[in-house]
Amino acid sequence: MQVTMAVKSTLQHSHLLPETVDLQGKRLVNLEQDLTHAEDADIQEKCLCKMDIPSMQINLERNFPGRCFSAAMLYRIRKKVLDAQYGADRNQLYLLIDYGEAIRKDTQH
Repeated sequence: MQVTMAVKSTLQHSHLLPETVDLQGKRLVNLEQDLTHAEDADIQEKCLCKMDIPSMQINLERNFPGRCFSAAMLYRIRKKVLDAQYGADRNQLYLLIDYGEAIRKDTQH
């Protein structure tokens, strides 16, 4: 397996960051800023469908050949998307859903 890495320095960090990683002809996407608009939209849709990360990676690699997607990046994006949609406190969200279900059941009788 051949792995090549291009490195660049940035003004924001005092260390070198990998710009691209090539894995057998596929480009590993580590940063959200490196996503295309189509990739970003597809990831956000999958996050809202609550698809697990390994399944998301398989689907994304099928939809966008020549690219593979970092699990850590996908976890970060999923958290951000779900926080924006449902709020950061997921425990309270489940409590709210339970209350809503109880109210709905009470009004059906």
